[in-house]
Amino acid sequence: MKKNGTQMENTKTNSVTKFNGLIEASYRLSLNEARIVLYGISLINPTSKNFPLEFKIDIKRFAEMFNIESHNVYSIVKQAAMDKFWEREFTFQTEKKKKMRVRWLTGIEYGDSLGYLKIFINPQLKPFLHQLQLIGGNFTKYYLDNIANFKSIYSVRFYEIAIMELRRSKQKKHTFSLEIEEIKKRLDIQDKYKRFSNLKASILEPARKEINKNSNIRLNYEVIKLSRSPHKIEFIVSENSKKQLELTTLKKSNLPKLSTVTIEKAKKIIQDAGTRWDIYVIIEQFHEYMAKKGVPNDINAALIGFVKKKVVTPP
Repeated sequence: MKKNGTQMENTKTNSVTKFNGLIEASYRLSLNEARIVLYGISLINPTSKNFPLEFKIDIKRFAEMFNIESHNVYSIVKQAAMDKFWEREFTFQTEKKKKMRVRWLTGIEYGDSLGYLKIFINPQLKPFLHQLQLIGGNFTKYYLDNIANFKSIYSVRFYEIAIMELRRSKQKKHTFSLEIEEIKKRLDIQDKYKRFSNLKASILEPARKEINKNSNIRLNYEVIKLSRSPHKIEFIVSENSKKQLELTTLKKSNLPKLSTVTIEKAKKIIQDAGTRWDIYVIIEQFHEYMAKKGVPNDINAALIGFVKKKVVTPP
């Protein structure tokens, strides 16, 4: 595994970390506009001191990350960035129960002959994408591989909402509901799909099928009626154990193995600290850390240091 600035050679380990208010926000993006946002967020280390307000899009990497099969990816990405995205605004609830309306971007720099495209992120978004441990766990993290094959922006939106709700519940299966008007508000489609049957056929069903086929969760739903009219949707989200196993195997495939002695030593540190941490949960977090930072020279010593920092260091 090779470090390269903020990027890793293995695109399958790229992750996105977002303040939950951004996931619940009201906005409309095309699929390629959303991909530009997610590409940029995946380059941010949410716990580091540095926050990149600009990022260059590596066109080849972008195509590989989102499984885009086209010889004209630069033009596709440039058109997405230069068209409506430049003016896209959105509204979200901040942690202080106030609403903020902002634009995603402040600038775009490009050179057609060079295939060069640089995106400048709105600095007002920094508190909601960076050092998120300071906001008390009100954020969600997921791997880009889970949405890479989606062909609908609505699959991305519903995936983010569902994984956020599942993580909040701290369960393997969770039920949550949203009124239909709230769904349309979040997707910024209040002026569309007056008939629920059209909303179901064009958005809900395609999203459900893509999520269940390509991601690490399963999403199903039931329509709740008020009188005879559809009023809200009850979603049932659960871990997709088969997909999760594939992803876990993929993440671990290039990592050296931890010794049994090290794992037992780590267990004792946890036990002596009087915490309820599960050693295997911490090991998963350690794998994620290495996927982002790179493999240390002594993986066993690094795990012990990681565990001590997790369970012994005061918050």
